[in-house]
Amino acid sequence: MPSYDTPKTVRLSGHDEQHEAIGLTAVITPGMLVERAAGGVRRHSTAGGGAIPSVAVEDRQIGGGIDDDYAVGSQVTFGVFSLGSHVYALLASGQNVAEGIQLVSDGAGSLKIAAPAVGAYDQVVARSLEAVNNTGGTTPRIRVELVSELSPIGT
Repeated sequence: MPSYDTPKTVRLSGHDEQHEAIGLTAVITPGMLVERAAGGVRRHSTAGGGAIPSVAVEDRQIGGGIDDDYAVGSQVTFGVFSLGSHVYALLASGQNVAEGIQLVSDGAGSLKIAAPAVGAYDQVVARSLEAVNNTGGTTPRIRVELVSELSPIGT
């Protein structure tokens, strides 16, 4: 994909409220799904679990881009997005996603295809807006629409 087709920002469309908090437990990359925790923010930690649509964004105040990580203990800028907003999120390694696929948290800040166990439900947090093959772990970003719905087997 030519560079002019590749977004240089996490926020693509929609509305969000910008927040800042200390990064607590691991490096956070812009585009990661994050959650509040006592004393700060961390990567979203529950695979398939419910999530407020909070996504780390680039630190524009210091000229940071989407590939500039936030170190543990640094101030992380993140947006709490309204449903329907479009973001350039991180896709878990090993995922081959078609357009329109429901995505859930992988429990480490990235998104993965919703595939709950029999009789279980995943909390869908996004729907893919494009097809991306990250089975080789070399295409880690995907355009998504933020949503909130339960995904049972067969949807």
